[in-house]
Amino acid sequence: MFKKGISLIITILMAGFMTSSSIVSAKNISYTKQTDIISKYQAEYFNIIKRNNVLLQMEDTAKLNADRQDLENLFTKVKMQITNERYLNKYNKIQKRYSQCDGITTIEINTCADKNYKAINKLLDDVYKKAESKLDFENSKNLAYDEIKWEKDVEDYKKVFDSIKFGTIGTSVFYSYEINMKEFRTLLLMLYL
Repeated sequence: MFKKGISLIITILMAGFMTSSSIVSAKNISYTKQTDIISKYQAEYFNIIKRNNVLLQMEDTAKLNADRQDLENLFTKVKMQITNERYLNKYNKIQKRYSQCDGITTIEINTCADKNYKAINKLLDDVYKKAESKLDFENSKNLAYDEIKWEKDVEDYKKVFDSIKFGTIGTSVFYSYEINMKEFRTLLLMLYL
């Protein structure tokens, strides 16, 4: 009787271990797949913004409007895949709050843009920390690698910004493209949650 009881306990423990191993393995596959999807979206984003430097242009031309529409479609595609409503709602609140920012002077416009930048940057930090906490060691390394690639692409785009002389609207253009990039990165990272 005692041996049968121990055998039963061992069998139950082994079944539980195999089930939890299967769950961990399935999670790793899921995160690896997400990393691939995020990398694809990241590449698509930079392809769009670099085509005609859409984030650095103020004109309304057919090419730039097509790029803006492609960006909007990409943002929408990513948003539709986000399952974490809590963080997506925070993102949407920031969007709503600062889309109604009607400054008249350059100082008012830049002050509003600065608040928007800080709000989206804080959300980006929160989402990154949450995503990182959900990943195992291997996928956490992939996230860090992706982050390095993202930062390099952002730095390369900043060189384009620096090469253009904007005059008094330079700060507004800077905030505009930086905010757009941080918004998109935030959405991408939400795919991990």
